[in-house]
Amino acid sequence: HVLLQVQDHGPGFEQSDLPHIFQKFYQGHAPDETTSGLGYALTQSIADLHGGKLWVESRLNEGSTFYLKLPLGQTTPS
Repeated sequence: HVLLQVQDHGPGFEQSDLPHIFQKFYQGHAPDETTSGLGYALTQSIADLHGGKLWVESRLNEGSTFYLKLPLGQTTPS
């Protein structure tokens, strides 16, 4: 496997948002943000198609770390 880790020092996510952020159109508790709610869902779909896993660890007002784990070699999409 290969593991990609991306960390930021942005506003982070509320813990109540974390189980939902990879759902299509979910925008969470950030009313000042203008998003479609599709970016994380699309990334999750791509990870799934490649037999991978996507997850996030986040602390409000401290930032987030996103992880993408993908198998090395060929996989057959399901």
